[in-house]
Amino acid sequence: MKLGVKIWSDNFDSFQAIQKLNSGKLVDYAEIYVIPGTFDANKLQAIRNVPVIFHAPHTSHGFNIVGRDKSFSNAVQTIKQFADYFGEKRVIVHPGVSFDIVSTPEQNISGYKILEDAGIKLIIENMPRIGIDGKSILFGSTPSELKLLLSAVKSDLCVDIGHAICAANYYKKDPLSFIDEFLGLNPFMFHFCDGDYASVTDVHKSLGEGNFPLTKILTKLTSRKDKKELIISLETPKKGDLRGLSEDLKNIARLRGILDPAKLK
Repeated sequence: MKLGVKIWSDNFDSFQAIQKLNSGKLVDYAEIYVIPGTFDANKLQAIRNVPVIFHAPHTSHGFNIVGRDKSFSNAVQTIKQFADYFGEKRVIVHPGVSFDIVSTPEQNISGYKILEDAGIKLIIENMPRIGIDGKSILFGSTPSELKLLLSAVKSDLCVDIGHAICAANYYKKDPLSFIDEFLGLNPFMFHFCDGDYASVTDVHKSLGEGNFPLTKILTKLTSRKDKKELIISLETPKKGDLRGLSEDLKNIARLRGILDPAKLK
């Protein structure tokens, strides 16, 4: 298994902690959420030797895969700066958001191809059906929608477990069976946290503080038919400690405890 912790590109206080977690073999990589305009080679030197995967910004930071404005261009430029600095081209990218109507497959594919042409190795992430504003209807919440994207662009898949559960609740499907459908797409990696098992909107909680059936979910992820190495990024709350990442340390311990083979039988 490879385990990663998600940090933001402007969380400079967390860089030293991430380096220590990696050198101490508690985490294998950092997933860096790239905020446009935050590239700083001097500050990044602290984690220069830490393996990384990048996450493109959300619409809250002006980036939308179906948009074509200056914010889109600025975000792509910053992503490329990070990718070139670390020599790592893999970037997780959400499908686009169209706030009045659902974005179309064609709109998303066009945006993804721009990133692909820029040398970015895409990792497309599944979405809830309902946005965190409780109103937006999102594309990419079902395996069939993701298949349309994955067949049109060269991309791996990141399955966000919380997103899959939210979408299952929206469609009134059994969440565990819905997760099985996503596993059928041979995902490259997973996002993992706890949350509200009955909700249609995404709420990230520390492991053990929600009511997700964590052991059942992890049993599915560790017994996949494709036998791929399990790659998990924790997306649990920081609870204010960006310097020491103490909450991440707790969640790492909880995850490894659940992954104990005796508990996954």
